[in-house]
Amino acid sequence: MTQPDTISINIQREAELDADSADLHLQVEGSSVMSGQQAFKQAKEVRALVHALTQIGVTESQIKLRSVNFDMQAGIMLKSSTARYSITLAKVALEQLPAALGAIASQKNCQMQHIAWNYSQAEATRKRLRTEALQAALDQAKADAALLGIRVLGVHTLHESGHAPAPQQRMMMAAASPRSKQRSVDLGFTLGNTMTIRSGIDATFRVSAIAEA
Repeated sequence: MTQPDTISINIQREAELDADSADLHLQVEGSSVMSGQQAFKQAKEVRALVHALTQIGVTESQIKLRSVNFDMQAGIMLKSSTARYSITLAKVALEQLPAALGAIASQKNCQMQHIAWNYSQAEATRKRLRTEALQAALDQAKADAALLGIRVLGVHTLHESGHAPAPQQRMMMAAASPRSKQRSVDLGFTLGNTMTIRSGIDATFRVSAIAEA
């Protein structure tokens, strides 16, 4: 079978996207075991954290209790058992993040586990880059064909590639302290909230034959 005359085009597009909010995953150690809303009202360590966060503008609806763990022996909870409350602070706006981190750092029984960045425009950005790459591939094929004195007849093969790697670890932030205007907080990790989204198009276009002289 005769292979068609083709032109191959490779187009790459990328864009940097900043996070618009963050989910903070925390662990609070408490001296009593509570569950549900009871933990927010009666576990003093959790109650102190909630109070500190609401003081800087975080709403109680953003604070989610995910789980409670404690030590047991032979199926019985030990009297000296320490409760470990896993808490998520959801959708903290970036401008509120320094104050939230300061409030968390001020609680001696609270430890940051990790931060998950939220990118509300990620999917829209992927679609935009894909559209731009497809259009650029077609425009390039037409330009190459015109230069060669031939015409683009259609698409022979089309392959896409693209990914969104982990946020770049490059942004440092200082957290506000209630005792001073500003202080640095050692969180044990670097904050980074920029993600690079890439979209690639490998396209092969069918073209008309070059006219013989």
